[in-house]
Amino acid sequence: MLEPNLKSADRNDLAGNDPLKVNAPPEVFQRRLQLRGLLVPLLVLLSCVLLTVSFVGWWVHLPYLAYFALVPWGLALGGAVSRRWAILWAWLGGVIFWAINLYWLWWITLPGYVAGVLYLSVYWLVAAIILRGASGRSWPMWICLPIVWVALEFIRGQMPVLGFPWFFLAHSQYCRPWLIQISDATGQYGVSVIVALANGVIIDLLALPLFGRQGDRKARILRRGPCGVVVFAVSLAGMLAYGWYRCEKQSGSLSQGPSIAVVQQAFPLSLYVPQTPPEKIFDEHVRSSEKFIDSGCRLLVWSESMTPAGMNPEWMKRMRKGDKLENLKQYHARIADQQKYKGRIVDLLGKLKCPLLTGSLAVRYNLEEGQNEAVITLRNSALLFDQTGKVVDQYAKRQLVPFSEYVPFKDGWPWLHGVLRGAVPAAMPQLEPGEKWTRFELDGESRQWILASPICFEGTFPSVCRNMVIDKGEKVVDILINLSNDGWFVWKHGDRPYRDSSEHAQHLVQYYFRAVENRVPVVRCVNTGISASIDSNGREVARITRHGATMVPGAMLLGAADSEDSIPAEKRGYQIGPRVLVDSRQSLYSTVGDVFAWMLVAFAIALTGVLWRRRMVEKKG
Repeated sequence: MLEPNLKSADRNDLAGNDPLKVNAPPEVFQRRLQLRGLLVPLLVLLSCVLLTVSFVGWWVHLPYLAYFALVPWGLALGGAVSRRWAILWAWLGGVIFWAINLYWLWWITLPGYVAGVLYLSVYWLVAAIILRGASGRSWPMWICLPIVWVALEFIRGQMPVLGFPWFFLAHSQYCRPWLIQISDATGQYGVSVIVALANGVIIDLLALPLFGRQGDRKARILRRGPCGVVVFAVSLAGMLAYGWYRCEKQSGSLSQGPSIAVVQQAFPLSLYVPQTPPEKIFDEHVRSSEKFIDSGCRLLVWSESMTPAGMNPEWMKRMRKGDKLENLKQYHARIADQQKYKGRIVDLLGKLKCPLLTGSLAVRYNLEEGQNEAVITLRNSALLFDQTGKVVDQYAKRQLVPFSEYVPFKDGWPWLHGVLRGAVPAAMPQLEPGEKWTRFELDGESRQWILASPICFEGTFPSVCRNMVIDKGEKVVDILINLSNDGWFVWKHGDRPYRDSSEHAQHLVQYYFRAVENRVPVVRCVNTGISASIDSNGREVARITRHGATMVPGAMLLGAADSEDSIPAEKRGYQIGPRVLVDSRQSLYSTVGDVFAWMLVAFAIALTGVLWRRRMVEKKG
């Protein structure tokens, strides 16, 4: 697959300077590989496999593969003789990768799955076009690959409407605490840069000629190989040293947090099969929560949308007034008797002697004077009930899931909104985003804790969690409590029990980085799992035990009362995990945000501009 690439003048020069080199294999001196035929797609497919198994959620998780998973793809891109052939297969590699790793989306929405795969593969295409140009000019990949790839990761997560911050290179390293501590300064993108840097170094070493001629200007590209190795080694050593310091020298910043009880149920969701009645869901949560009576818990947590719609105070007041407007009849008929559920919550919390944080669909409406119809709005919300059962505060989700919780372009392009809404199942209610960052206050015996609750998908966005934690430049939140419902992403075959998908583990991984970026512990409560507790150094300290891939309910108390220490675990009816530790440190990332990532974007734009300008000059002769 290697072909000569020496001009006649080069051969004459060789013959004149060193006769011993005349018979040397020509590939010894060529500037880059010359790949043809099936070798290009085979290398791309190899990268897809290596990159896939480097992420968690599959039958095996091999995070070290991420450090060379992009090497075959990069060699195929830079070494293919045909530029179009190289870019075509580099893009198809993206199609294949996303098709494999988003498989859990197709049974929810097949059109959305296809559209998502094609859209996300465009980022691979853009990277391929830029990096092919850089490779053709022998620019070092240990510089170009980290800048371009990670800048595109950041842009993919920031895109309005279409933002999707999953499967970043950093996410493959979530289980390496010392490596991810740099996220408190650079965000998760600093970890991605190191992983991409390793790939770029290996690409340079494999694609370089074996030898170079002294005094030849082009032979100076040989220096980029050793230089990249040194930069990577120094960067990795610095990251490990910083990670060790952050993980091991923090005792003075930690203090005891509240004892938190987490209830996880296992109710699958589907648009195509009958749903579990809200009454049963509520009953199971109450039954599981009663296990925590006399446990000393300071907060009870249920997951997203696990209480019936309309538990918010605004709607319950309207219900008591007996509004009989025509367009409210459907809500009166569909929403169960909230007073009945409210009474059971009051009874439960009276026994537990603690508040409840839970997810609910808040129903609101406005009736303008002189009108006969009310404007209905639905919001995915987190409600905080105090121990008397009164809703004392609520947060409405601000980062909604596009083409699911809402269809975009409703105001700007109503015709396009109508077309897109027709592609979204009518059973999916359209929600309104919240308007402010609400933080919950939780009273303890000696102090007050401040909580924030990112709801499901929005917790995967670093900027969302940062905005929750920081107010006017100061850290004001002690604990992030993520409420999620991943019941959509389960499957079953025949009469076998429901099983989870790789989405569950991939969703959990995001919060390791949210914890480090903001130096706050994260508690997750998720229908179908994975419910877990993660400390402020991004280390998982507890999770509700699972039985293989089978979807199971469970309950967990993070910090048991002293009186319970002598009670056998099997008689408690729930798991025991370490108490949440509150961290007083304020991270650089929380203070300055995505400055590092925007710098990478600026470098990527500059690099692309230089390539475009040189290409235009070459076209002009």
